[in-house]
Parts: sequence; structure tokens; C-alpha cells
Amino acid sequence: MIVGAHVYSSNTGRAYAYFGSSSMNNAADMTLTGEGTGNYFGISVSGAGDLNGDGYDDVIVGAYGTVPAPAVLTCITVELRRTILRT
Repeated sequence: MIVGAHVYSSNTGRAYAYFGSSSMNNAADMTLTGEGTGNYFGISVSGAGDLNGDGYDDVIVGAYGTVPAPAVLTCITVELRRTILRT
């Protein structure tokens, strides 16, 4: 599961990933933070399927406050076993 918190720390934003297990807890397994104030990282989050064909589902995290503004939504792709950044 991925949860966005776009107003965290002066709208820098965060995304929290929870992998899940047989016992439930409320601690995020991975925390990703936006690059700067006003990035609104985590404004939108979504499952994306397996984008890179490695057999693991990926998620997308939107951040519309980046400068300069990209022509398409800036996103970070997170594999639930490891992290890779893509823009």
C-alpha cells in the first residue's frame, strides 16, 4: 500500500509504503520525502503494475510543485523491494 502526505513539512511532501505481513502494524516500511519546500510530493499516488518487467509491482508518486514545471507529471517509481528514481 502507498499513502501520500503532500503537505508534510511546508508542502515538501512524503509518501509512505507499507508492504504488509501476517502481523499488522502501523510503521511504514519505506518513507520517501520530496526534494524541497512546495514540491507537494505525494499529491497523488497510484499502483502502476510492473512498469519495468522485473516481476514486482511498482507505484507512482506525483509531485506537481517541482521547478521547472515538467511537461508531464513528475513521478518517482518505487519497487516494493528496492527503490529507483525516474523522472
